[in-house]
Amino acid sequence: AGTLSVGGEISDVMKLGLLTKGVAGILLKLLRAFYPELHFSFGDRKKIEAPHIVFPAHQFFENVHITKPGDHPPSISDMFTETDESRKSRRAAKNWIWNTEDTYSMGFHSMHLDLATWRVVHVPMTGDLALRTFWGNSFLTLVMYENSESKSTLHRREKNKYYFAMKINFLGLNASVSPEEEALSEEEETVTVPIEGPSLVRGDSFIAKALERNVQQQSQVFLSAADADSDNEDYFFDAAEADIGLGLEDELFVSARSSSLESGSTRMNTNRSNSIDLCTIDKLCPAWIEISSSKGKYATVYAFNFGDVSGTVYRKSSQFLKEFNVENSTDDIEALCSPRLSSAERHRRIMGHTLLKATANTTDETIKGKIIDFQKLETPFESTFLQKQSPLLPSSKVKDSILIANVARALHERHWVEEVVRIHGKKVSFYPLFKQKPTHRISLQNIVKVSTLSRNKCPEFPLNHFMAIETLGRTIYLMFKNEKDRDEWVQLLTKISTMPSSPSKSQVQKGNAENRISSDMVLMIDDPTDEFLHKPSLWNCKQRRILNCRKFLFNGSHDSTAHSSPSNLVEDALRRALDPVEEEHSEEKNLRAFLNSACELKGADLSKVANEKERLAFFLNLYHVMIMHAFLVLGPPDSNFKWLKYFNMISYQCSDDIFSLAELEHCIIRAAMNYPSQFISKFVLPKSQYFFGLTKGDYRVNFALNCGSSSNPGFVPIYTADQIDMQLDKTAAAYLQRVVEFKKSSKSGGGLTVILPRVCQWFADDFANGSNESVLRSVQKYLDPAQQDVLSKITWLGDVSVKYLNFSFECSNLMLEEEEQAVNKSLS
Repeated sequence: AGTLSVGGEISDVMKLGLLTKGVAGILLKLLRAFYPELHFSFGDRKKIEAPHIVFPAHQFFENVHITKPGDHPPSISDMFTETDESRKSRRAAKNWIWNTEDTYSMGFHSMHLDLATWRVVHVPMTGDLALRTFWGNSFLTLVMYENSESKSTLHRREKNKYYFAMKINFLGLNASVSPEEEALSEEEETVTVPIEGPSLVRGDSFIAKALERNVQQQSQVFLSAADADSDNEDYFFDAAEADIGLGLEDELFVSARSSSLESGSTRMNTNRSNSIDLCTIDKLCPAWIEISSSKGKYATVYAFNFGDVSGTVYRKSSQFLKEFNVENSTDDIEALCSPRLSSAERHRRIMGHTLLKATANTTDETIKGKIIDFQKLETPFESTFLQKQSPLLPSSKVKDSILIANVARALHERHWVEEVVRIHGKKVSFYPLFKQKPTHRISLQNIVKVSTLSRNKCPEFPLNHFMAIETLGRTIYLMFKNEKDRDEWVQLLTKISTMPSSPSKSQVQKGNAENRISSDMVLMIDDPTDEFLHKPSLWNCKQRRILNCRKFLFNGSHDSTAHSSPSNLVEDALRRALDPVEEEHSEEKNLRAFLNSACELKGADLSKVANEKERLAFFLNLYHVMIMHAFLVLGPPDSNFKWLKYFNMISYQCSDDIFSLAELEHCIIRAAMNYPSQFISKFVLPKSQYFFGLTKGDYRVNFALNCGSSSNPGFVPIYTADQIDMQLDKTAAAYLQRVVEFKKSSKSGGGLTVILPRVCQWFADDFANGSNESVLRSVQKYLDPAQQDVLSKITWLGDVSVKYLNFSFECSNLMLEEEEQAVNKSLS
């Protein structure tokens, strides 16, 4: 006999994003504290094992009442109890014996599962969670089964002996059973098909419904946590007790900016023919730093290099503005850099650009004198930065620490904060100096690699030393004053990150964290939102969250010069995003490779890509990279009213700018095309401007943009500049031939009705004059030959009735076109 298990199974494979899987990990940790022998699976493609979570039945039930033969069991409507001693003995047993002679009455209740509202409630740290977050529209089946495979870690469906199964589906709080889909009638203008919900980005009547219902966003941990915007959108800093915001010194920058705008400077030059020399600026003014001053307060200072052996100096912006006139540099930065830069990053570039001009003027003695005077300014920062004396933390934090150091942690490539880092228990924690509460933590079990940074991959601090701590979704960069301290941390973290229990000062063993990744490492992540979404202080992010954030590109460097062109970078990322993982236990390795390739796109320089076809191919590929990255991290939007928030939040940093999925679609790819036909779309869709936005429209793009909807083909090609015309034709044909239908009217006259995809209505103005006839004539050559022949015999298409299929917003992962063809071939 095997173990009798009880719990729930899901009807379909769970399509969890990394964040959702991380939240599931938090819940599983909580459950394991009470049920160490629980068994779970998210399902598999081959459907060998159902998605499930089950518990040993004798441990799971709150009360078990045993009725002997001849006795009457308690009524199902009556409460029955079990003695504390009996319950404790039953739950502690490893092999509790069930028999077929007695009658068992079992009771269970939970304060965390509310099936009436289809939610998990009262969960520590995460709040209430909709069950659809985890399994979408799948059925939940409550099961009790016996599994006799004692040596197997799987609960195979074919090996489970089921004793009980009750299927449950959620119809909504106020839902009734939906009527069967009505057949297409001659009078309908829209062909209705079952859809998950309307989109706020590529939808039709969704906005009116959203406004009418005034529905608030449903709480979901990764979205609500990611939306914790600060009041000041221009500046973001996550160290406690920081002195931040626009002070008196920043008003001088504002004055210079106002002066430049009044003189006729353009807010952003979409031509970018005279680009800013960011590489040199980054060398002269590599970063701004929050340096700890007295009592844990922070001062915002900027780092400056002058090309000599004296090293980096640290000055406040007010000190720079007293020596140099920044008005001309303000003009240049405002005109040639992204308007989405944060104020601190804009100030850094203005000062760096001013210094660049000053150092290039070798004949002006006055300028030389200003530079020398600026270098000689007396400040306390050079003598105290990364050189704070013990005690750095309260004594209660010091005594149980394995190692403590004064470091700077990178919040972005150009932003650092001075902190204290310590190893204790199972954590690496970062604190403001002299403070009790940490600003950031890393679990030792989540570390996959610890390394030093080679000089060519370091930021421009020539006398300092750097290390990197890699987890699955992020890399933490630390700056040290001296090489000895840095090497000590690298060696110790490399050793203790592999230890199975909390290490002490006397416990050190050799090991390599990179070889210790478990198959479910994502379930151990402490903060999934922080791990995979980033709100970098370099940008005025607003609601955007950056996904390509696993590593920073200091000095704009790439891991490999062989993939330095934008086309090669995005093609590599898309192939990694769409290629299926077949190798066993390679998921984390492949995931990190994809996340790293997405980060390489930050360094793509689109100012050097003048060819319109090359840019179109790049951005179509990038759109599909971002879609798959979003599905990987967040999963597809799971309700009607999350599409707008979703498409405006999911963002990438690329070519010295940031853009969301909505901005990529409507402000870059479709920049020269029309807004959707709905009136209100003109008010809710973004209107950002980008210098690399496309300048030519092409209606075939409407069939090429694939958000993973079941209304779209399930595959995408890797677009290339030399093949893109052929690929767009092929994509349009694949899209249209799978959905377009011709129907003859049963009424007298036998008029023709053509059923087209909804995108042809949304973006009708992209097809010549936007009339039904122009749409039909445009798509005619992409229909199957029989349909083309029918239309070719009609001289006036204005008499043809056109109807549109609703767009399905139920999404799934995309495949590469070549992979899809291989799958179809194997099935045929």
